Amino acid sequence: MAAVVQSPPHEIARQEKLAHLAAVDAREELQRRHSQGQADAGAEAERQARVAAFGEAPQASPLVKAISAGELEKKATTQQVKALAEEERAQRMAAEAERERVSESERKSNAAAADRAAEGERQERLQAQAKADAQEALVRAEAQRRSLELQDAERAERLAAGPQRSPLKGSKVLETVGDAAAELERKGNARRVDAAAEEERERRVNEEAAHERASETERLSNAQDADKAAEAERSRRVAEDKRREADAARERQTAARKANKAMDAERADRVAAHGTAPLASPSSKAMKSVSITPRPADAPPPPPEPAQNDAQDDFFTSLGLDDMPATRAALASAYRRRVLVVHPDKQMQKPAAERLSPEEAKRLFVEATFAYEFLKEAFDDDDDCE
Repeated sequence: MAAVVQSPPHEIARQEKLAHLAAVDAREELQRRHSQGQADAGAEAERQARVAAFGEAPQASPLVKAISAGELEKKATTQQVKALAEEERAQRMAAEAERERVSESERKSNAAAADRAAEGERQERLQAQAKADAQEALVRAEAQRRSLELQDAERAERLAAGPQRSPLKGSKVLETVGDAAAELERKGNARRVDAAAEEERERRVNEEAAHERASETERLSNAQDADKAAEAERSRRVAEDKRREADAARERQTAARKANKAMDAERADRVAAHGTAPLASPSSKAMKSVSITPRPADAPPPPPEPAQNDAQDDFFTSLGLDDMPATRAALASAYRRRVLVVHPDKQMQKPAAERLSPEEAKRLFVEATFAYEFLKEAFDDDDDCE
């Protein structure tokens, strides 16, 4: 009887588990691509909304907003890509650890099942051997009993027929000689029976030992094959994870390059749409002295300048102000109040009827940040700080 180390149901369960893991990996990949597509569609929609909001007329402040928005969006995109890469790497490491744990548990379970099967088979062989030995002892005892009965019957027959057939006076001597011969024959038959039984027992012991050695060899071979298969599967999974990580890294790099190119192209389009002579950087002293210098509350208003006054009104509206505050601390306080109102995370805490859409909340938050970053340049570094 050959030893069965790993039954077909175990192999079927293992194949089903591997197929389940492959399906889970495929679903994660599809979900990641779907999320990336949604993110790209949202970025494109937001870009179209900004382009539609800025219009075609060349203005100063929208150009500054667009440039600053491009820089901040690029930084935010880089941070999001890094965060997503880190999260994806942690998920892959956790999944690999879980797969290793499941594989190790399955290997130990298979080894335990193989040991139990071998032990059960050995016990069955021992029981069969014991039954065979008992049956052989019964057969040997029965053979000896019959032999004795036959010898006794033959001797009785000779004793009964001796006086009529033998005319010799020494019939008792002949009878004694016959009894001795019968006894010798009986002992010879018993010795032959014992020798045959011993030979049969040795043959069965040798056969059992050979069968035990073959079973042990087969069990060890199956265990080695199972370990090799588990190691090959683990190596395949490690290589597959490395390949997926490399592919994901290449995709992230490609997406980042495409995003940067798209933002650079969008920035160039906005520069071309707003004119060829854009304003200077908001951090320059010339920009500080144009029309955003803080003034006392009782000072007369400056002369009207349509384009820049419209830009300032946009900045003030983004911060919820009517006029330029007198100190940097007042500007920072207004910015904080505005952020507490329009921040996307704060919007999620409001009732559904009063909540802004995520795109609208993000747009208002970005505009408030641009306005604050632009207006705070009007104050010197030694002014009141935030």
